[in-house]
Amino acid sequence: MNVAQGRADLNLAHRTRDAIFWNAGIVSLISVGQFCVMLVMVRLLNPEVYGQYGLLMAIMGFLYVFSAQNFVDYALQVRREADVHYQDIFTASVGVNFVLFVIANLIALGARTYPEYANVEAPLRWLSIGFLLQPGRAVRIAMLKRELDWKRIRLLHGIGALVSSCICIPLAYGGAGIYALIVPTFVVPIPFLYDIFFRCSWRPSWTWRFERLRPALKFGANRQFSGFIGAGRRLLETSMLVQAVGFANFGLYGRAIGLAELLCNRLLAHAIETLYPSLTKIEPQSIRFRRVSGLALRMTAWFSVAVAVLVGQFATVIVTILYGGKWIDVILLVSWSAMLAAGGAINFTLYKLLLAHEQKGHCVWIDISLIAGTILSLYFLLPAGLVRYMQGLLLTQVILVVVAVTLLSSQGGLNISAISRAFVPPLVGTFCACVVFTEVFSALFNGFPAVIVLALQLVLYVAIYVSTVRLLFPHSLRELVIYMPKQDFLRKVLVLQ
Repeated sequence: MNVAQGRADLNLAHRTRDAIFWNAGIVSLISVGQFCVMLVMVRLLNPEVYGQYGLLMAIMGFLYVFSAQNFVDYALQVRREADVHYQDIFTASVGVNFVLFVIANLIALGARTYPEYANVEAPLRWLSIGFLLQPGRAVRIAMLKRELDWKRIRLLHGIGALVSSCICIPLAYGGAGIYALIVPTFVVPIPFLYDIFFRCSWRPSWTWRFERLRPALKFGANRQFSGFIGAGRRLLETSMLVQAVGFANFGLYGRAIGLAELLCNRLLAHAIETLYPSLTKIEPQSIRFRRVSGLALRMTAWFSVAVAVLVGQFATVIVTILYGGKWIDVILLVSWSAMLAAGGAINFTLYKLLLAHEQKGHCVWIDISLIAGTILSLYFLLPAGLVRYMQGLLLTQVILVVVAVTLLSSQGGLNISAISRAFVPPLVGTFCACVVFTEVFSALFNGFPAVIVLALQLVLYVAIYVSTVRLLFPHSLRELVIYMPKQDFLRKVLVLQ
């Protein structure tokens, strides 16, 4: 029995490692492509357009809380394949999403009565079509996640992202305005719909039984409450920021947050999402779960903290090169948005660990605490400016990290030693990188073109950071590398043989 369990564990580890490799690799390519598209789009569209788009995303995000996605995700929690009933889930999903499609159009109809929101009426009607495309895409992704077939998920996602990128730039260049951001979103689900309905020849039976759907509905209701809190927080934040600073300044804020999330936590979020289906197969409170959760937290903290400090150090050069002159006001916000993105990445990882550890109740309280911190920051700090508001959000993030770590460790899901190994090395590494760069090497780059300066600074910063971690924390680094794709190559590069 132990031999069989060991083989199963080894097989799961190998499949998870391959999944992370494909997920991280393809997501990196997609992110690079989207980054290049973004560099073009910010020069074709003005901040006000991005402000309107941010408001639309907040409205749609709030409505999506009540969509079928939450009980489709139940398929990942089920241990036995026989207990997953895709037909029931799909039928219920179509019904729920059609109701949301109608509600979105009613909201669009009501928006015309408010002059400040009248411009978002027609775009919101277009976005509502996404509700009709979601069920097939969500079910197909759930099927592939249960199979740990992240290669196919990311290939399909990559096809949709590539085609949408080819559409948005011509639209923006032709003066389509906000529709250059909206129309391409319809392309992303199409590869998944083709895959499930044509390649796999899967057909809905349009039947469902409540007793089989009951566990999914119960799980979905719990997740919807958490999603309601999170999406409500974003909608409240968006509406108050638009009223307080206007669409243009909100567009600047959104670009600062978007840049920071792209650089600091986009890849990490996909890596943790890849790991999550494997976590749900591990027994809670077990030694194995504590080991995997410690490694997941370490991976997140080491990467996000390093990149956040890097972005903060070189905010002026990054914004000047990437966004251009009309976005110069973003520089004041980028440093704080980078720290917010790092805190968000760490909190996201801890949240997923709590969820996999079957602590859904604690997740709800974390959601409530986050919206409470946002409300307090909006009412007491936003009047003093966006920077002060972001500082309040950052304080909230730090408090929630401490709370989540305490909850996990007290419930046997995380070791105390794993916490120190997650946070001490990146703090020491970034401190050394910043001190050495500032005191010794900064004068060497005077007179070079901005692009070359940024490239040299990046190489130097990464070299000092990695060298510090390698010299001072080799055991922690070796443990992490063992579970990463291409471990043999990494061990040779880092001299960990």
